[in-house]
Amino acid sequence: MERLLALLATPVLAVLPLLAFVHSQTHVDPHAPHGDHRPHRGGDVVMLGDVHVEVVRTDAVVHLYLSDPVRRPLPPGEGRAVHADGSSTPLATEGDHLVARGRAARFAEHYEIVPASGAPLVVPAPP
Repeated sequence: MERLLALLATPVLAVLPLLAFVHSQTHVDPHAPHGDHRPHRGGDVVMLGDVHVEVVRTDAVVHLYLSDPVRRPLPPGEGRAVHADGSSTPLATEGDHLVARGRAARFAEHYEIVPASGAPLVVPAPP
């Protein structure tokens, strides 16, 4: 009987680490630091150090929202759109985020952002 129990228990015990891993990947605590990488405004989320940047593109406008490791909004600071020819266009601040319009939105290769508190960030432009 003990041998039968051991034979039955072995496959179950062998699968437990896999089940724990799958659970950890599908049940992320959104309130834990870096636990929430979902877009909150329908854009693409980029993680740069401890800063999340959500890039939302609509027609000829790009919105850049900054948030901390638990996705609390960060003051936007200032930034610029950098173009392939090396020129740049300043980004506008609109409330809690930065905005690129016109040429800055359509032709930027990347955005350089200096948050109100923190190190400069380089954010790729959306396709």
